[in-house]
Amino acid sequence: MISRSPRLLVAALALALLATTVHAQSPPSADQIIERLKSGQGEGTGAARRTRGLSAPAGNPGASPSPANPASATEAPVGAPIEPKLDSLFVVPPGQLSTGQRNEVAAIAQARPTIDLTIYFDFNSAEISPKAVPTLVELGKALSSDALKGTRFLLAGHTDAKGGNAYNLKLSQRRADAIRQFLVAQFKVEEQRLLAIGYGEEQPKNTTNPIADENRRVQVVNFGG
Repeated sequence: MISRSPRLLVAALALALLATTVHAQSPPSADQIIERLKSGQGEGTGAARRTRGLSAPAGNPGASPSPANPASATEAPVGAPIEPKLDSLFVVPPGQLSTGQRNEVAAIAQARPTIDLTIYFDFNSAEISPKAVPTLVELGKALSSDALKGTRFLLAGHTDAKGGNAYNLKLSQRRADAIRQFLVAQFKVEEQRLLAIGYGEEQPKNTTNPIADENRRVQVVNFGG
């Protein structure tokens, strides 16, 4: 027994590490997403988790405001009136917002409850991969729940800085659109409640490493009712 103890210890440590890794990679539950989007605690407070998923580089004076790195976050109760200037944007066809409108949305998003989610896509693809489904299912449950009924949301798609900016901008828009379509088709979330905008590589979550994995993400922002 004594000679086997080190092996048993190593095995126990390996199992503990595996359990920790699996837990770290598990998507947030629908209840966790609801709480984040209702309270504004966590990602929107500046204490953001580093995640991977589907936003001009730091110091670029022409860059749009970054909803991924808000200066502050205020609590926006579910059902709170939406910004009047946003109301008309929810009926604009996907991908047809002007640069000014995209920047305006990004500025308003800075003070709204938000969560970043890892949504996996294949390389150069806007097709939702099987790995992305568990996260999207939890998001669908949250957005179709009574707790968030009547609330409208921004789905902001972000990429890393690999490839050209124009290409990344189009790719992020296609991916944001794909997520919107999934939520509408699978969870019957009303189309008019979801505003999908691609920001490409404009708003890196990791500003010191624009090509880092965590810059690929989808950001969900509560815009009120």
